[in-house]
Amino acid sequence: MKQIRFKNFVHKIDACYECPIFNGDSGYCQDGASIHNPWEEDTFPKDCQLEEYEGKESLIEISKFDFEELLMDAVRYALGRMTYTPHIVCEIINKNINVVSKGALGVIKKDIEKERDRDNLGDPIIDAPVWINTLENINEKLNELNSNI
Repeated sequence: MKQIRFKNFVHKIDACYECPIFNGDSGYCQDGASIHNPWEEDTFPKDCQLEEYEGKESLIEISKFDFEELLMDAVRYALGRMTYTPHIVCEIINKNINVVSKGALGVIKKDIEKERDRDNLGDPIIDAPVWINTLENINEKLNELNSNI
């Protein structure tokens, strides 16, 4: 069964299709909760197939090169989108900024700046501030790395 972990819950997606209150055409429960938006978990009905997550993070081994490639691809995918994806990508960047190489940060910086200049950072109230904050964090980190040379 496919599972998505968000915040402190695991949502069993397949269970939605068996749920009597789920509307498969709209992707929403009758109570208005979307199975596609993890920021709405507080609105899931009480009988929804959400389970408490025990807080144990699973770790996988990935090379730094592969991680940075995935991160740069994720940024390019998320830029301009008006979904929860930009928030997740920016959170990952900000959380791991100390282990991302100067080169990868430079590429991400240029990608964000290019879309900022095109006024394409997603919703100006919801998504753009997250990108701008991430860009500021990247600039701060790059300045720190450049001053240590």
